Amino acid sequence: MDIRMYLKVLYRHRIIVLFIMVTTLAAAAYWITRKPVTYSANLSVIVNYHEDDAERTGEYFGYNNYYGNLIAQSFNESMAGLLKNSGLVESVFTRAGIADDYAQLASPSKYFKPIPKSRHVTEIRFSDTNQDNLNILAAALIEVLDEKAISFVETEAEGKLSLGIEGPVFQENTPPIAIYLAIIAIIALGIGFGCAFFVYYLRDEIICPDEVASLLAAPVVSVATARNLTETNAFDENSPVLIPLREHLIAQHPQHKHPTRIGIIGYRLSGTEKIVSLLSLSLNQKQPTETLDLSHESEAQSLTNVEQAARDKATFIICHLPAFQSALFSHQLLAAMQGVVVVVDLARSNRRQLRTAAGQLALISAPKLVLVIE
Repeated sequence: MDIRMYLKVLYRHRIIVLFIMVTTLAAAAYWITRKPVTYSANLSVIVNYHEDDAERTGEYFGYNNYYGNLIAQSFNESMAGLLKNSGLVESVFTRAGIADDYAQLASPSKYFKPIPKSRHVTEIRFSDTNQDNLNILAAALIEVLDEKAISFVETEAEGKLSLGIEGPVFQENTPPIAIYLAIIAIIALGIGFGCAFFVYYLRDEIICPDEVASLLAAPVVSVATARNLTETNAFDENSPVLIPLREHLIAQHPQHKHPTRIGIIGYRLSGTEKIVSLLSLSLNQKQPTETLDLSHESEAQSLTNVEQAARDKATFIICHLPAFQSALFSHQLLAAMQGVVVVVDLARSNRRQLRTAAGQLALISAPKLVLVIE
């Protein structure tokens, strides 16, 4: 299939694509707008080392020796692992007095998000639906980190680690609804396309008129749209759809002493009656033509009507035959025709059904033409 065939598949199943897309977007929009407002807090921790006898002057937060820098840097690097420890997170919530909230966390180890800014600075980000909780969690977190700093330096040196704190800075988290919906729309569109092609392959549908010609082993002489059957003014006996069909029939069946019986048989089409009537009018402009409606007659009655009509002086007798899928379909009646026009509705037919019809057509020797409705 080329790109045009793919587009035809999507256009035929556009309702499925649109339904999936609209439903998914509506559900996503509802879910996004119903989510509770969350707030985030950013807390910057600056790690400093100083000796016990260092004076608290303007150089208090300076690093008085190379060894102290290494100790401060080491603790700053270990903070990422500390904050991912579930036990530390639980102790922070317990100290903040909101231990019940800790039990509701889906992944406690990911609650505090450490973001290293430099060798001595780490930014800690966490969020909650209650801004007051963020305040008490920040205070409890600082206390716990201070304790960890004290225990850390006791094993490494005789000095002290001091934590400089900036923040917390609070921010309301506003989800980018437009971006979310755009991403969801693209995903939904892809799912809709997939469903459209799944239905296409599941039903074994036919998209291209050329494939109908191949399956039925008969040329497609005209292609009309379903809208043509409902447009009274656009689709008449002089329609460009019927003229090629008329000329093919006249060329295939020159005048004889007896009328030429042309059977019109529809497949999965409800508008065959209109095509029969208009084709008869179109042929009548060139040759005398009569019409027989045999679509609701029994086989015996239909054959009798065909024999009686053969005595008429008309050049063509257009016979409306029972459809292939009809219970009244008669192969004997089909074999009585001297020419057959098969009208196929692409939207309602599939390959398996047309192969069955092709088997019936292969048993007759009369010339066959195909009119496709897409």
